[in-house]
Amino acid sequence: MDNWFCFQKETRGGHDMPQNFGATFKYLRENRQVSLNALADEVVSKSALSKFENNVTDLSTQRFFHILAKINVDPAEFMTVLNHFTPAHLDRLQGQMQQFAVAGNIPAMEKLIAAEKQTWETTGNQFSQLNDLMCQCMLASVTGQQIAKKISLRPLIDYLFRCETWGYYELLLYGNAISQLSLAMIDQFSKILLTKVAMYNPTSGIYETAIITLINTVDIFLSHGANVKAARTLAILAHQNLYEPMMLERILIKFYRGILQVQSGQPKIGNDMIQGALAALQFADCTRFAKSAESLLTRLDLRQK
Repeated sequence: MDNWFCFQKETRGGHDMPQNFGATFKYLRENRQVSLNALADEVVSKSALSKFENNVTDLSTQRFFHILAKINVDPAEFMTVLNHFTPAHLDRLQGQMQQFAVAGNIPAMEKLIAAEKQTWETTGNQFSQLNDLMCQCMLASVTGQQIAKKISLRPLIDYLFRCETWGYYELLLYGNAISQLSLAMIDQFSKILLTKVAMYNPTSGIYETAIITLINTVDIFLSHGANVKAARTLAILAHQNLYEPMMLERILIKFYRGILQVQSGQPKIGNDMIQGALAALQFADCTRFAKSAESLLTRLDLRQK
């Protein structure tokens, strides 16, 4: 599967927090046809609401969440709309890197990396350093090369190990850096990844992203002949009892289990699983995943004649 990810979510990786909270709230309030008079109460007055929506004054966190709840808007939904109008720095950076990667525009990717590195060197911002390293990994993945030896990924690795709970930002860092990590390091992370996102509901986007990341890990292990590590990661996934709407993930897991069955001397069972998974991907028009799966079979010399 692809070794670089793009998640359009608000994260802590940016360094220019958007300032149009009030305007975004006004958009959502009016969209729900709630008047200022109906919203105002003893916690937040009509005057305070008006000033907030016009970006004249701010609201405390407690009061902000209070009015969000009154118009039935989830904080995650608010941030999605906020980023639609004013994308966070990381969203812009990631989106541009992905766009240039698909186009094979290496000079443009290098220019973005240079700008991010300059920001880090000028400000000392930890997240600019992490963003720079992530982008370096994306560039190396696109060019098919290992990251330059002079570039140490230790700050990124240490940061990920130190974070007890991973969100979208940490998954983004890891997902984009994984192709440049050693198999031993990837194996360590695969053992603890679901523990890092344990606080999130199994139906949440973060949990689903973690599952896809582990599935991508299996692909990497199989590509390098690390079948024991691949089997161990699949065992972790098997214990998750993924709910049925996660159909793509379940199909991919079945596909990789089929490969291991074939390679462990069970060709009939394995090939049935592989062909069933491929048929499901093709039927659902999951073209990119189907091509990636077929490419792996070719590399492993498992294509049926």
